[in-house]
Amino acid sequence: MMMAIAEAKRWLDTLDPKNSIAVDDGGLTIVEVTPEGEQTGAYLEIGGVPSDEPEILP
Repeated sequence: MMMAIAEAKRWLDTLDPKNSIAVDDGGLTIVEVTPEGEQTGAYLEIGGVPSDEPEILP
């Protein structure tokens, strides 16, 4: 799943400029983190890189 850059920018604009962002351990979600290292609960699921292989459905 891909995401438009404009959508990511809109989400970033909602965050506190004193905070930082980080990628979660799974690598598919960006999270907001306070200067104290606490996650704020704000996150954005960005999805993975598109594959050239067809999706196999069960």
